[in-house]
Amino acid sequence: MDDDSPARPRATRVPLDAELTYWRDGNHGEGRLTDLSATGFYTATDAPAPVGSRLEISFTLPHDRSGKIVTGEVIVVRRDEAPRRGFGARFFRLPQAAARMIEEFLARAARRRS
Repeated sequence: MDDDSPARPRATRVPLDAELTYWRDGNHGEGRLTDLSATGFYTATDAPAPVGSRLEISFTLPHDRSGKIVTGEVIVVRRDEAPRRGFGARFFRLPQAAARMIEEFLARAARRRS
């Protein structure tokens, strides 16, 4: 990596607490969705998936109880003590309906903060 390259802007993260289920290679795991951005999310879990894993992820947001299933790729794993143990993932394939739901959630959170 070139030290002169500009840092990539970081998407605004919004804290939340929502149940999350993920599947990898036919096995499922559970955790808590603890923050969300337009580009990814962090999941608190005792059994984090390894970096590079592609996961199918199911979650609901407070304003849309219908739930969505999306694909994410694990980019960081934290093996700290709970509650920070878990993994960060970026969205890999984000269906338009899921992207819209996330954008609405983020916009509502921004209005509440201002």
